[in-house]
Amino acid sequence: MHIPYILQSVTRGTYNIYCKENSHTPVAQEMSRHRAYPGIVDVARAAGVSPSTVSRAFSRPGHVSEATAQQIFDTANRLGYRSGTITPLTVGKPKHRLILLAVSDISNPAFAQLIRNTQHECMRQNSGLLIADTEETKMNERDSLHDLNNVDGVLLASSRLSDTMIRKFARHHKVVMINRMVRGLPSVIPDYRPGFESAVARLIALGHTGVTYLTGPEASYAEGMRWRTLSDVCKEKNMSLKRLPCKEPTFEAGRKAFSQFMQQPDSTSVIAYNDLQAMGFIAAAQQQQIDVPQRFSIIGIDDIADCTLLSPTLSSIRIDRRKESKAAVAMLFDNDNADAHTSLKVPTQFIERNSVSIPGSDH
Repeated sequence: MHIPYILQSVTRGTYNIYCKENSHTPVAQEMSRHRAYPGIVDVARAAGVSPSTVSRAFSRPGHVSEATAQQIFDTANRLGYRSGTITPLTVGKPKHRLILLAVSDISNPAFAQLIRNTQHECMRQNSGLLIADTEETKMNERDSLHDLNNVDGVLLASSRLSDTMIRKFARHHKVVMINRMVRGLPSVIPDYRPGFESAVARLIALGHTGVTYLTGPEASYAEGMRWRTLSDVCKEKNMSLKRLPCKEPTFEAGRKAFSQFMQQPDSTSVIAYNDLQAMGFIAAAQQQQIDVPQRFSIIGIDDIADCTLLSPTLSSIRIDRRKESKAAVAMLFDNDNADAHTSLKVPTQFIERNSVSIPGSDH
């Protein structure tokens, strides 16, 4: 029997996810028990950093150096901070054959790829798929997770919620993270290093000495990982790196970033947070009759289908969405395999096209 697939947009609304409980309720007693375990303050004290640094290391990795983050993670592991797997209060075989996939922006082709591949995996599991478009806002994402008694599990893709809120939700629903890590929960995340190493090495081979990075949303875990990984790779390869703030992962944001870039155009290459920004950047350059890639090379991230429709075709760092979806759905439905409670890294790959070349060359 095939179950129909359901597409749902999040309806705007508010509700209070907190409730007042007296000290004798099970919720209050559970919270009291949790206080016996090490918290952020304990980790910060043992690691010799501030509590805010510990918080950033887990939720916004781009704001903490790799060395400091590793020190914090090692300390957290030693103290047992959030080291146990979070198991929902009721775990069993799927009853409703329906799962929820929450994505940050359904209009982004990268998430469209993820949705399609997840749907195919659900078909193999004979399960239905419910889609929630959170529109890059915490409020919409929070609302999409309200009253989910009819789903067997939830896939949170590029979640903007806090670790604490996600962990509380996971005590009542089985959750798998995609493009985000939360301690105690299974996750599938891209390994950006292979893609960035190949991209930067290629730029250096072509004669580029500096790169400007167009940032993504500040609250995005992926933004933090992309920036940190690119920073480490550029440092290792002695490549100059600048950061150009770009608040939204959109085509229009890329167009606006071009104007900022041209105020001080001292880099001959650009790597954007995603392909949409890169496409907007190229469009703005062409409108000003500035040649790409003769004036500067540009690389996106995601390798969406539109990369090959652009002129010049866009070089990009590919994330294997099929592998992401397959692993995430398998984790969600696997109640017995211990490996389902670990994190899986999906390698990235640099795909070179016509948007990169030797600086100043005819193309």
